[in-house]
Amino acid sequence: MENVRLSIIPNRCVVSLSMHNVEQAKELAKKALNATEVVILESSRKMDGTQAEYFISAEQYEIDLAKTKVAFRNEEMKLLTPEAAQSLIGKKIRTLYFGHGGQDGIDTFVLGYVGFYKGDNRTAIVTADDRNTCIFLEKGADAFHCTDTDRDVYYMEV
Repeated sequence: MENVRLSIIPNRCVVSLSMHNVEQAKELAKKALNATEVVILESSRKMDGTQAEYFISAEQYEIDLAKTKVAFRNEEMKLLTPEAAQSLIGKKIRTLYFGHGGQDGIDTFVLGYVGFYKGDNRTAIVTADDRNTCIFLEKGADAFHCTDTDRDVYYMEV
C-alpha cells in the first residue's frame, strides 16, 4: 500500500499521497467523509511527482459551484439580461457570478419577479418566495450583476 495520509475536518479532508493520483484521492475522501460525491478544491504536488496533496470537500454548495463552473466553460450558461429575466419568471434557475479573489457564487431559485430596489435606480431579481437575490440591473445597463457592477451574472434553467 502506498503512503497515504488523511486529515479530516467536517465535510472536508486533505489527502496526501506518495504519487499523483486524482481518482485514488477522491475515492479515499469519499470513504473518509462517508460521501457519494466530492470535489477537489485545491491540489499541489512536488515537481518530481513523488508527493501530491488534495484539499477535498463533500459540501454540496462547493460541489454545485464546481459543476456550475463546468457548465459555464461548456457555454451552457447565458448572460442574464433584462429580456431573459422577464422570460424566466416562474422558472427555476441557477445563477453564477465570478467574485474577486475566488469569491465566486451560485444561487438556485424560482424567479419571482423583477422590480425596483428600494427607491434607487437599480432593478432587482426577487425569488418566488420574496427573497432579494442581490442581483441587480443598473439603469441603462445591458446585463444584471451582483453587488459589484463589474461582476456579471450568468444563468441556466435547472
